[in-house]
Parts: sequence; C-alpha cells; structure tokens
Amino acid sequence: MSLIFLLALAACRSEKGTEEDTAGLSEDTQLEETGVEPIDSDGDGFAEDVDCDDEDGQIHPDAEEICDEVDNNCDGQVDEGVLLEVFIDDDSDGYGDSEQPTTSCALYEGLSEQGGDCDDAEALANPGLEEICGDHIDNDCDGSSNSCAPSGALSTETAIFGLTSSQQNDVFGWEVSGTVDMDGDGLGEVLMGALYGSRESVNAGAAYLLRSQPAGVNEVSDVADAVMTSSVERDFLGAALRGGVDLNADGQLDWVVGAPGDITNHSGQAYEDRGEVLVLSGDVSGSQDAREVALIRIQGHSPGMHAGYAVAISDLGGPSLALGAYEDSTQAEDAGAVYLFTSALPTELGAEVSTEDADAVFLAVETLDHLGVAVSLDDLNGDGIADLMAGGPGRIWEEDEEADTEQGTLAWLMG
Repeated sequence: MSLIFLLALAACRSEKGTEEDTAGLSEDTQLEETGVEPIDSDGDGFAEDVDCDDEDGQIHPDAEEICDEVDNNCDGQVDEGVLLEVFIDDDSDGYGDSEQPTTSCALYEGLSEQGGDCDDAEALANPGLEEICGDHIDNDCDGSSNSCAPSGALSTETAIFGLTSSQQNDVFGWEVSGTVDMDGDGLGEVLMGALYGSRESVNAGAAYLLRSQPAGVNEVSDVADAVMTSSVERDFLGAALRGGVDLNADGQLDWVVGAPGDITNHSGQAYEDRGEVLVLSGDVSGSQDAREVALIRIQGHSPGMHAGYAVAISDLGGPSLALGAYEDSTQAEDAGAVYLFTSALPTELGAEVSTEDADAVFLAVETLDHLGVAVSLDDLNGDGIADLMAGGPGRIWEEDEEADTEQGTLAWLMG
C-alpha cells in the first residue's frame, strides 16, 4: 500500500511541475518541451493560460489595443493609449468646459479637444471669438464683456453715430434712454426727448424712437422710426423716457413718455400742469400725436403736481411703473410724490388711468422737497424684485428762493 501511495504522489508533483514550467510559453514551445498539445480554443496562436479571452481570436497578447472598452492585448488595462482626452461642449462651439474633462474613443457631437469655454451654454462665448460691443456677453472669454468700452479722452467724432435737430431752441437731447431689443432685430432702441419741440404748438415737446444705428451724423427727424408730438402748448412731452417692458400684458414691449406740463414758468396752460404719462407700443411708427396712439394715459389727479417729470419701469418681479410728480402737495406744499403701479395696466387702446389709481404712493412731507424729480426701479438687494428710489433735491427753480431746504433728499423704498 505504501508503494502505491508514493507513486501517486510523485505523479501529482510531476503534473504540477509541468504546468508551472510551461506557463506563458508559446504553443510550439510547450509542445516541444512537454509533448502535450496546449489548449487554444480560438486558434489565435496563444494558449488559454496566456490568452485573456480564449474565445475571441482578436484578443491575445500580441493584439493591437483599440478603443472598444475591451482589453485587446491582455495587459490588464482597457483602452490604454488610445482614448482621447476631451471636454464636454454643450453649446457645440468647438470649445469645451475645462471643468468638465472626460475621455472618449472619438470626437462625438457635444465633445471638444479644446477647453477654455467660459460659458458653455452660450455659443457666442469662447476663446476663439472677438468681442462684440454691446451684447453683454464675454465673447472672447477674457473675463469681461466690456473690453470694447471707451476709455480716456474722447471726442464726438469717435461716436458710433450722432443725431441733431434742425428746429431751433427745441432742447433736443433733454432726455435720452436706451432699451432692450423691442423689435427682435438684435439691437436695442434709442429714445430721445426734445422738451420744447413740436412745430404744432409752443413748447409742446417731442419724443423720438430710433430702432437702427445710422452711420454718421443725421437729423433726428430723418432717421427716427417714430416721432411722437403733442398739440398742447407747454406740454413738455419727452421730459422723461423709458422703454422695454410689457406694461399691459399684451405681449408687446412698451415705452413710456412723460408730459409733465409747464415746468419752468408754471403758467397753468397745460392741463393745469397736472402732468401725464403716456404708454406707447414698441411697434408704433411714423409721426403721430402721442395721445392719439397711446395705449394708456396716466394722468395727474391734481393741478400743479407735474406728474411724469420722471419715469421708471421694470419687469423684475413683474411689470412696474413709477412716475415722479415733484410738486405734488398732498402732504405739504410742493413736497412731491412718487406713484407706483405694480399691477398690469389696462389693455384697451386709449385707456385712461389716474395717479389716484396707483398701487402705492411715496409722499414727501417737507415743503418744497420736490420728491420725484428723479426715480429709479432697480434690484438693489438681489432678491429679483425691483426697488424704488426717488430723488428730492429741494429748491430747483428760481422762483423758489424762499425755500429753506436746499440740501436735497434721497429716499429709498424697498420693493
């Protein structure tokens, strides 16, 4: 019995030694040294002990690694040396987000070998572009969207375009304002007021809307897309202008024009100087009487208040309109007030609204404070809602020399 046991043990050791000695050898070498035909199921010339997939003839130690998520050359790694280092390119502008690196077998759509895109959701922003003036986008990804902003001492000759008025003493340029793009052409509109303009009535005023940017210097009446006039003497239409908000929820961006009445001589000829704000559609064109085409007329409710000397509009937190009435005497003589409309205004053409219909009234309490000479609606605390600011500079006209308060006041009402 012991002899048989020893022979069996020797046989096992001989077989184990054969496996260890032939591991990693080619089939021919194994056959030559052992006389045993090695197993090569896929016939690729590599036995199963060195072939990491003996069922696939394209996979063996001498195979070329290709990008297919498979260890083709049996070195224990997958796609080594053949993967592309790329970046996610969500806007498909040829530049990816450097903070989103990845690897891929090929440059599929949405990937790029170049990083450095500062805004991968904006196709007009990448390091390969030139800066475009006025689009509020950092086009060339240099960290600023105003690299084409003017600097240093400039003259009017460096302006993109210029406008003049041929009408003498119309005070053209008393008020200017730019708007967001109201007509979809990619350019914002320019609004301009001529306080003493209009050939129809003395000092009736005029307001202009310009949708294009004409080259050179032009007379405003020749290039303006809309000319708003008044037939009321000393109306001072165009004293205040703002635009770019849909105030009556009709789907069209609007602009507003202030006509505060006689603000210099206090003659009482223009609606007893109650003042008025006209809401106009952004698509109005041609030469028109502003009141005849106004969507809404917001009228001062008491004589001498000069509603519309200043206006402000905003769509932050919903459409809103503020108008200054700097000689409102509700609380004290000529103390001034600001009227705030935050609800959607009427949609019917020519609708009339009174300042008494305002959603909120901001009243000054000191005589001759003149609150409402300037108003603003801006988000000052980052909550997405417009905040109201109003200026009350005190005495502003020569006939108010008896005013005992001239230092001025800045009032701020959170939205």
